[in-house]
Amino acid sequence: MDGSTQPAIAFDPIAPAAGREFVEPLRTILVGIDYSENSANALRESARIADSNGAKLVCLHVVEKAAAVAASAADGLREFVRGRIGDCLGTELRFRVGRPSTEVVDC
Repeated sequence: MDGSTQPAIAFDPIAPAAGREFVEPLRTILVGIDYSENSANALRESARIADSNGAKLVCLHVVEKAAAVAASAADGLREFVRGRIGDCLGTELRFRVGRPSTEVVDC
């Protein structure tokens, strides 16, 4: 390694690969939220990509617990998103109770 902190291969999800075009424009971007710093970074990047492409941003948080947790978790999702990207138009918040692997696919 040359000591560089830059990745060997860079990928820009907004620009298609050289000489290629997107078959379909991005219409919806789904980002999973688990309140970690990684999901905060994913949220900010997803918002940037959605904004650049005129796409709808869907933020999804899934809990496996009973519905008693649901109300406070839904409020938490709203505050998490608002605190990182503000009130972005075209952003949809979805909250589900179930297995995360199943709910993400079904979303």
